Amino acid sequence: MRQVSGIIKANGIVTTAPQNSASVSVPLGGFVKSSNLLPGNAVSKGQTLAIIENTEFVDLQQNYLDIKYKYEFSEAEYKRHAELYKNNVYSEKNVQQTTSEYRSLKAQLKGIGQKLKVIGVNPATLTEDRISATIALISPISGYVKMTNISMGKYVSPTDVLFEIVGTDNLLLELSLFEKDAKHHFNRTVCAFLYQQ
Repeated sequence: MRQVSGIIKANGIVTTAPQNSASVSVPLGGFVKSSNLLPGNAVSKGQTLAIIENTEFVDLQQNYLDIKYKYEFSEAEYKRHAELYKNNVYSEKNVQQTTSEYRSLKAQLKGIGQKLKVIGVNPATLTEDRISATIALISPISGYVKMTNISMGKYVSPTDVLFEIVGTDNLLLELSLFEKDAKHHFNRTVCAFLYQQ
């Protein structure tokens, strides 16, 4: 460490750590229904950035509920057949078939449930009355909107980056010092500064 007097001219950039920046896309394609954010707006984690509309969201929710009801019936049948098999009323073949159907529906239900979570729909609270053609695009971090790429009615695909958000925590200032300036102040030592806020 050494004290430096005077002014040193340096070039550099302000960057942020990877965990403090986010590119936000929609998990499934859809049409932009609403958004009122502009570059420079502050956003908080969990805040709605835009509302996206697509009838595929409806199909996904309907399929989930359809499989859920079939699964509930299959689960009851599986338990009933297992009990009857214990009492030697049913054959092993019937129990195996019931078990296979039950496990298949359970796997399908789990799979579609995960897809719903990706688009922001909670499977645990989904009912026939809560089926919706729209989803909310949520901010994964708090920070400021660096870039927006949306307009009302525009179709967006999963590969489109709709928002770039930059957090202001742990900003890094990377400075590069020219050799001639370094020689003047540090006796021929070439330095690069990394300043953490």
